[in-house]
Amino acid sequence: MQILGIIAIVVGLTLILVGRSLHRYMPPDYNEDDKESVENALLSTGKMLGGIGVFFMVVGIVCIVAGSIT
Repeated sequence: MQILGIIAIVVGLTLILVGRSLHRYMPPDYNEDDKESVENALLSTGKMLGGIGVFFMVVGIVCIVAGSIT
């Protein structure tokens, strides 16, 4: 159970890092008219990945605690 928790925490950290760095990688050839929509889509996707990463970290911590209690 503790190994599953460690794996979940690593996946969560990875998703959080990807979510935070996603808005830095704007495509170089995007249209100037669609600038706001592309930025908004990347930022919302980054926030979603960060939220999923936090969820995985919480699940990992719960698995580690549950494994150490039993």
